[in-house]
Amino acid sequence: MPPSVRGSLCLMTIDLYMLLAAFIVYAAIPIALNVPRMRAGGAAWALGDRAKHPETAAWVDRLERAYRNFGEWLPVFVGLVLTGELVDAAGLIPGCRRAPRPARSPPHRSTPIRQTGLGLPTRTGFGLPTR
Repeated sequence: MPPSVRGSLCLMTIDLYMLLAAFIVYAAIPIALNVPRMRAGGAAWALGDRAKHPETAAWVDRLERAYRNFGEWLPVFVGLVLTGELVDAAGLIPGCRRAPRPARSPPHRSTPIRQTGLGLPTRTGFGLPTR
């Protein structure tokens, strides 16, 4: 990837990635809830009135409660993350700015390279020069 493109992809912080992951999990939980219910209730439940849920394992009910709790706290999490990002971007709290990302350095060679009599590079062992 060219350096110009690589530098422009650093717009999201870890907080924003966590917010994106939270939305993905929030969208995926209903699928995990309905698969066992469709297996237990069959096509009649899947295509009909879903007011009554078929008998399923205890973990399905627990996942549904966790999903409801997650839905209640997701707006709070969104508000905190976005407020933190705005405060950081505006620099409203002195001394609390994120450190700039360090520039990428070239790959580090663990052992020095020297030229042999034939002009071919060879590595020395343990980082010590050879005679």
